[in-house]
Amino acid sequence: MVKITQIIIIFLFMLSCAKIENKNNLLIGYEKDHSHRGMSVVDTVRTQRIITGDSIFYVTQIPKKNHVMKVRKSYHNDSILVGQNVIFELHKTKVYKINGANYTVYKYVYNDEQSSDEEEDIFFTDEYGVLYDRLWWFSYGSSYEYDLISTKLVEYITSDTTGFFKEKILPPPPKLNKDD
Repeated sequence: MVKITQIIIIFLFMLSCAKIENKNNLLIGYEKDHSHRGMSVVDTVRTQRIITGDSIFYVTQIPKKNHVMKVRKSYHNDSILVGQNVIFELHKTKVYKINGANYTVYKYVYNDEQSSDEEEDIFFTDEYGVLYDRLWWFSYGSSYEYDLISTKLVEYITSDTTGFFKEKILPPPPKLNKDD
């Protein structure tokens, strides 16, 4: 009787863990467009995280644009991210600390040397998938924010001036003396 009770308890525990994991695999948030005119909320987004074999797939539905963004990342290889049949190469990583937890943000870059105006950056985390997607040639980006942590990460990314997001801001030139 004790073994049956233990088996039932273990089964119920595993079932409850599976339900919790399933809830964590669906993120609901907002897409925000960023341009030289400012920022605007575009639509609600739903991102499903699907774990298969050695990869994680992130499928983000953007209903208002009638668009689905799909990306895949290997558990064992951070050097590439595959999205929309394009291979993005890892350019840099940065770790941000929020509420005592570390979040690694990967900056992936697509740049086909044989083409022009196709360059794109993707800022990505394992927890959320794509947080920010930026087209170089248009100075246009979209952020995907789901909770306070993802919103804070987007804020950290877009305000970065160390070369991770923006190049360093140069100091103003020195003031000239009237005698010069």
